[in-house]
Amino acid sequence: KFLEVGPAQAGKGASVAYLVDTYAWPGSFLVYVGDDDNDEEAFEAIRGRGGVTVQVAAIPRPTLAQYRLGSPAEVRAWLADLIVRLKHTGAKTG
Repeated sequence: KFLEVGPAQAGKGASVAYLVDTYAWPGSFLVYVGDDDNDEEAFEAIRGRGGVTVQVAAIPRPTLAQYRLGSPAEVRAWLADLIVRLKHTGAKTG
């Protein structure tokens, strides 16, 4: 269980947009992975900036995310593969 604390006016979309716009790294590859309805605003913010969005859900449901993975284990495997692929292209990974 967890508790998210933040200003009422700053949902995930506004927060993600602020962070990306304020602290952008030139040439960075944006990825947002989320598992609940509160992530939809962030999916929209990242997609609007050319990033990749992934919903984590065992059962498909309507989403703004471009892709879906079924579990946290699938996310870890996908991220590991993504890092390998990005390194082969010469992209910065960390």
